[in-house]
Amino acid sequence: MEQCIAIYDFAAEEPDELSFKQGDLVYVTAKVKDSGWWRGTCKGAEGVFPNCLVTTNLTRGQSPVFVNKAHALYSYKNADDPSEMDFTRGDLITVQHACEGMPGWWWGVNETKGDNEVKMLPSNFVTCKLAKAMFPFTGRSEHELTFSKGDVVVIKRCWNDGWWEGTLGSRRGIFPANHTTVNVCTLDPPMFCNVDQEVFKLGATECHECAVNEEASDAMLRTLDHWIALQDSSAPLDLFESIPMTPDGGPGSLLKKSDMEISSRLLSQQAAALLSSRTNQNVLNGGAEPTACLMAS
Repeated sequence: MEQCIAIYDFAAEEPDELSFKQGDLVYVTAKVKDSGWWRGTCKGAEGVFPNCLVTTNLTRGQSPVFVNKAHALYSYKNADDPSEMDFTRGDLITVQHACEGMPGWWWGVNETKGDNEVKMLPSNFVTCKLAKAMFPFTGRSEHELTFSKGDVVVIKRCWNDGWWEGTLGSRRGIFPANHTTVNVCTLDPPMFCNVDQEVFKLGATECHECAVNEEASDAMLRTLDHWIALQDSSAPLDLFESIPMTPDGGPGSLLKKSDMEISSRLLSQQAAALLSSRTNQNVLNGGAEPTACLMAS
């Protein structure tokens, strides 16, 4: 029987749907072609679920198959130092470890050029936000990204509905995340974050992007809790009032100004709906859901 791992939480809304949490093992019992829904079992329960929220043909505990990779964002060549790696934009590099005493430099091998000699490379010339296609995917519209098995996609954004946005060569589009496996760092110390594949900044031991997102999420939840405690759905809700940002949406802000306006309106509507439909203390827990969904993308 085919086994899958849930990559996102799913809460059933109908009696015939199957609920699960991220990381749960799901057994697939039936597939309906082109419906986007499969039938399966999880922890003794049975029902249908959206197949974009699970991996495909993977089992818990399986070793990662795409590890310690970097994609060249720019070309680099230093003819004066043979210990430094020559690479071209788009090359795939396997990272081995950091250069001792040289912050911002790594040792690695250029897979694309087939050169097995370990050489140095500047980490600010590469990205580790990568996913490798485990299955082929043919886009059904021009905004979907077609790829073949084995292709390496540079991840741009991750949406909560199981679709991600990325680039492959000169093409950009969205694709189903469960057709790919994400880049994983197995090095010690790690070179990049295994949550969002962000390359660690010089001297950092934790992911800056994760820390910013967590801080912003906490600030938005505190604002939402305060707004709910007012028991006045007509009061204005600004979930971004406690988040430091620059006026132009540049470094130091979480989102661009236009994104903040859209998200704020949506979250205000969701919070108002929660307040009118749930008056007990559980509303505080329910208020976390829309914030987490928007923040993760």
